[in-house]
Amino acid sequence: MASSVIHSKLPDSAAASVSRLSRFAPLGWAVVLLLAAGCGSMMSPFSLRIGQLMFFFAGLALAWNLMGGLAGYRSFGHAAFVGMGGFAAGLAEARFPDAAPSARLAIGAGAAVAWCAFSAALLAYPVLRLRGSYFAIAMLGLSHVASELTTNIDALGGAAGLMFASIVPAGMDTNLFFYEIFIAGVALILFLSWRVRRSRFGHGLLSIREDEDTARMLGVPTERYKAYVFVLSAVLTGLLGMAYAHSLGFVTAASLYRDELSLNIVVFAMLGGIGTLLGPAVGAVLLTLLVYVFLSAYPDVQLFVTGLVLVSIVLLAPDGLLGLLRRRLRKGSPS
Repeated sequence: MASSVIHSKLPDSAAASVSRLSRFAPLGWAVVLLLAAGCGSMMSPFSLRIGQLMFFFAGLALAWNLMGGLAGYRSFGHAAFVGMGGFAAGLAEARFPDAAPSARLAIGAGAAVAWCAFSAALLAYPVLRLRGSYFAIAMLGLSHVASELTTNIDALGGAAGLMFASIVPAGMDTNLFFYEIFIAGVALILFLSWRVRRSRFGHGLLSIREDEDTARMLGVPTERYKAYVFVLSAVLTGLLGMAYAHSLGFVTAASLYRDELSLNIVVFAMLGGIGTLLGPAVGAVLLTLLVYVFLSAYPDVQLFVTGLVLVSIVLLAPDGLLGLLRRRLRKGSPS
């Protein structure tokens, strides 16, 4: 459905080009990600750390895009699930101090999935009754509530934070391990996003985004679909939060439940193109390189640049860079 709508808006030659590209897209993602993973052993520790952040942010933006791009429910508090995943993993792993690194990884991942799925399912009914800015603000409030609870309840980590034991296999470089973990996370989320978009479920989400009331009247189970994608987005975000917490080694509520992180996720998606398959990841990669590489010597202007990028995208390319590219392709192709 979605692809046919896009193609109908393009000239024949442009539509044919898009169709050919989309057919080979999965192979293209696989090649790019395999090349990135293969280059890891040749990269410096600094480059590996930048790569970790780049793929971590790309994964977060892609997971957010399932909810914000496909269903049209745009969260301003998705860092809540980053924190939930990280702290759930840390608390679960602390009960098995003698576990091997691989077992500790499995325990942490299982705890992050279970807690984020349970929390999202519990919150789905009240939160998803809200729409637009009300939903966005409710999610921002949820992130603040989760942060305060984590900070003030000692059993959840408290103000002292949590220390994480290593999940890195013996003999493997720590930076390289987490670099490849985040690449694997992006690969998983991209694959799931691709499958969802091509499914009846994905078409239902797109109809919710366009007109939820009409979709409901046409028989789309809107409440169930919204709950499903909310849980899926939360679980994937929580898994990334678990991996990120381990990469830091020590976390506090302030380091995971960050408003800045929630805002950046939205900016990444807007920069690349909300609702597109690859746009959020492209936006995350570009903005991470800009802020952490080209502006690393100017920390005082990083937030200013992020805001400037956001305003520029809203004014000049409201559909993101991929949307802008699509319009250029449409204009440049003969009718």
